[in-house]
Amino acid sequence: MFFMEFTSALQESQTIDEGSHLSSGYTYITTGDFRLNPEHPPLIKEVSALPLLFLPIEAPLDHISWTGQNQWEFGRQFLYNNTVDADLILLLGRLPIMLLSLLLGMFIYKWAARLWGQGTGLVALVLYVFEPNILAHSRYITTDLAATLFFFLAIYCLDKYFHTFSRKNLLQFIVVFAIAQFVKFSAVILYAFFLIFVVLKLLHKKIPQLTFAHVLKILLLMLFSSFIAGTIVYGFSATVPITDSDVKWYYDEQLNVTNLSDFENEEPLIEKLRIITHPSTKSGEIIYYVAQNIAIPSFQYLKGMFTLFSHNYWGHMSYLHGEYSNFGFWNYFPTTFLIKTPLSMIFLLAFGCLLLLSRLFKRNIATRFNKIATNFIPSKKFRLKMRFRFLLHRTTSFYNEIPFTYWLLISTPVFYFIWAITSKINIGHRHILIIYPFLIMLAAKVITFSCGHKKTYIRILVVVFMIWYVLASILIYPNFISYFNESIGGPKNGAKFVTDSNIDWGQDIIKFKKYLDDHNIDQYYFTYFGSLWPSYYGISHQPVPRVTNQEQLEQLDRVVAISVSALYSEDGTYSALQTVEPDVRIGYSIYVYDFRKN
Repeated sequence: MFFMEFTSALQESQTIDEGSHLSSGYTYITTGDFRLNPEHPPLIKEVSALPLLFLPIEAPLDHISWTGQNQWEFGRQFLYNNTVDADLILLLGRLPIMLLSLLLGMFIYKWAARLWGQGTGLVALVLYVFEPNILAHSRYITTDLAATLFFFLAIYCLDKYFHTFSRKNLLQFIVVFAIAQFVKFSAVILYAFFLIFVVLKLLHKKIPQLTFAHVLKILLLMLFSSFIAGTIVYGFSATVPITDSDVKWYYDEQLNVTNLSDFENEEPLIEKLRIITHPSTKSGEIIYYVAQNIAIPSFQYLKGMFTLFSHNYWGHMSYLHGEYSNFGFWNYFPTTFLIKTPLSMIFLLAFGCLLLLSRLFKRNIATRFNKIATNFIPSKKFRLKMRFRFLLHRTTSFYNEIPFTYWLLISTPVFYFIWAITSKINIGHRHILIIYPFLIMLAAKVITFSCGHKKTYIRILVVVFMIWYVLASILIYPNFISYFNESIGGPKNGAKFVTDSNIDWGQDIIKFKKYLDDHNIDQYYFTYFGSLWPSYYGISHQPVPRVTNQEQLEQLDRVVAISVSALYSEDGTYSALQTVEPDVRIGYSIYVYDFRKN
């Protein structure tokens, strides 16, 4: 796995977020200033930046992007205007993420082996190592892989605690939970997951230890441990809110408004927040006093949570199969799951669901009840009522018969998936990467169970699925981020369905430069979706002119290269190009068209 991650990372340029993440992490460590990239917690950015401390790197703290808090420009200055080669800086920053991915694989094996034996553990490990979505994001300086690791570990530790109720296992859960909060803000959902799983555990079996008082104590421990972890991660910093430039700007705007009715044109929620925080109101007076006088520990964490809330509230432009929306699509993640998950994995999980349902209905509950009830209960209405109670009893009995860990493994990805569907930020399948370790464990169990099946064709079918699964990752190497399964014809059709970090995150500039050199192309149009400087790699170009009709298309007289996220942009600037089959797909994220006349 590390070999595939490392060698593929060498071939890819910076993705959009990496420059911002890595440079901000470096400044957190070296300056103790958390002004950049507040919308993500600092922990993983700091971990990624640790190897850079051994290099003679100079952070551009005298550049206007630092004082102006322009994280994107600061990231470019940090990488491409430094004393050390940008690709070396990037590679060293990616290494810690690769190592964390190996740690996740170890725990997947450990949990599966503990539950079902070493054979199932090895199968789970193979499935993990060759999962293309995991491979895609285990090489980038982002929070997605690390969030997957610590979310998985939190559920793993919670399961261990539910088995023993020992202080040791509780402490492990509390520590992992606290770390997860500062890996990715979405980990706050673990509070809700904990409560849901407590209820499910009590429904599964009455546990004397899980009293209301005990659960409340655990919740308080979770809060307290998060506070301690936040204090450490944010360098024991405490900030008077008004000294923050964004808070100051907000209150400058607020103080310019003397009539609260001026807020009536705002969105309803924004109007309420404006009024509640306005210094002329009682609540606003208190809040304004706190903002001016009270130093808040880990203030940047609260600011980051608010930034994430605002981002989700206002939405983010997203694309799904020819449609565009600022507020997301309810079917975005169901679609990405169906087209970016290997079909062999989907078939294995579907087979597992059939096994579960067959076990539930193998006694032919309804038929047996009707046969008995028809003879002894003449009233049809009463018979239906009794049938419902009978079904409910048998279903509850079925739920109790199956070990709770199974339900934990099933319900975690289901609940997380449902929660993800409510998000208005639909910019990448990576946002549900957390579900994959759980699906991998379930699929591993299905495989080992099927291999012991008495019917030969089922055993052969499972082996075929495994080979198909492994080949899918090998064949997409090194372009893991561009993986799409066979249901839509593979990665060559991926951009017709989704863009952004699903296929085009600016990662293929190095491959594009190699293509230009190999084909001696020096005159070309190029429009790029990314945050790096193409000129750093010797790419000097003119942007692709507007191409919305056949006439404009026929006027093109040279090689045209365009990132697919730009090709399928909302404004339709390149709509005519969408009707033409590209001559070359570089990493599946940059389409190249040769319109030269000779």
